[in-house]
Amino acid sequence: MGWLHMASLQKIDHIVVLMLENRSFDSLLGTLYPKSDSFEGLNGTEQNPDANGTPVVVWNSPGTDETTMRIPNPDPGELWTDINMQLFGNFPNVPTIFNRLEQAGIDSWKIYFHDIAQAHTLLQLFLLGSHFHIYRQFQADCQTGQLPAYSFIEPQYFADFGHPENDQHPPSVVTLGEQLIADVYNCLRASKVWRKTLLLITYDEHGGCYDHVAPSAAVPPQPPVPGQTFGFDRYGVRVPAVIVSPYVAPGTVFGKSSAVPFDHTTIIASVRKRFGISGALTARDAQAPDLDSVLTLPRPTNLGPLRLKAIPYAPSPTTAAVAQTKSLNSMQKALVRLAANLPPAPGNNLQTHLANLKATRPQPAPATALASVHDARDYVKRQAGDYFQSH
Repeated sequence: MGWLHMASLQKIDHIVVLMLENRSFDSLLGTLYPKSDSFEGLNGTEQNPDANGTPVVVWNSPGTDETTMRIPNPDPGELWTDINMQLFGNFPNVPTIFNRLEQAGIDSWKIYFHDIAQAHTLLQLFLLGSHFHIYRQFQADCQTGQLPAYSFIEPQYFADFGHPENDQHPPSVVTLGEQLIADVYNCLRASKVWRKTLLLITYDEHGGCYDHVAPSAAVPPQPPVPGQTFGFDRYGVRVPAVIVSPYVAPGTVFGKSSAVPFDHTTIIASVRKRFGISGALTARDAQAPDLDSVLTLPRPTNLGPLRLKAIPYAPSPTTAAVAQTKSLNSMQKALVRLAANLPPAPGNNLQTHLANLKATRPQPAPATALASVHDARDYVKRQAGDYFQSH
């Protein structure tokens, strides 16, 4: 068994991660299977108090109508101070898995995005802009069989006329994210590299959505830094994770069998193991379980359906128009601030730009860009366009 586990990830040539927004495990998958020792789902009695202390019991909303698919509405409270810390904090820059790939001489990685990439909150990636590509390029790379060794896919964060956001961030219509998931799968399934591909669909955080399992203690990624008020010594609230590969046995449920929980650093651990990247990024991913144990089939025989068909959805003209006038949620505001600090038009020195960011206060986002989704989308598109056209 030890030999099989060591060999499992080595059968994979392409790891693809689709990262969606702000859903807890219970929010999307809590009743996928009956609650059991192997599946920590919901039994229907879990509850949380409301603002007045009155218990609110978990419930299911059957159907796929727009109102149901927008739950929770309004968006639960969340903070994005971490983004500002990543961009402008004074602690030393912990390298990313993308930087480690570069250092290992592996240039075969891409970040695919729709309107703007959150990955640019990581200063170390500003100088690697040639690895960022519009999502259409992912579709083309699958079709030509030119998929990189590691792909990271970001959804669309801002609504456009006829093209609503598909990140599943509450209260966005979940159906649109399902369509993106289906498209990613369909592109991979039709590709000639499918038999050697591992697809991971997960979420960045729970975003305030209910989950009944309390986070457990965790190894801090690094020692505390001056002024740090949270020790990062516990895991976050659970989020869904779906593993798709011809090497995964049908009906596989994973997540509770390991003494150390699977978390986002499992992705880092898996990439490091598969591509021979020595040395952990932090103490957290040093002990993270990888995905070897999930790839249990000796041959890629679980090919999956030829094609997934997501529920169709298109906003009415009225709904599309109203979406343009809505106020920004906290995540969108953070992305506008990110856009305000992207390197300007081509020809400017990126190193100088980064030095200025660290030496001075970040540029504030223009008030006009924060007025509505419509104004924010146009601003982000213009700022990102200037930056990405320079690569």
